[in-house]
Amino acid sequence: MVELLVENGRIVTMNPTRETIDDGAVAIDDGEIVDVGSTTDVTDRYDGDRVVDATGHAVLPGFIDPPSVFG
Repeated sequence: MVELLVENGRIVTMNPTRETIDDGAVAIDDGEIVDVGSTTDVTDRYDGDRVVDATGHAVLPGFIDPPSVFG
């Protein structure tokens, strides 16, 4: 269980190649990003106390402090 799942978004990572993940998800627990990947992979590993459907939106996990935005 994680405190927040953001799913179904286009994830723009901040890795060196600026990889994007269409239909991606971010798992956040205790104020920290604990997993990033496809929605299927991340939601298979985690259930969220809160779930945000980011369909049609970009998710930029390297730019935000999720608890302050979604809390």
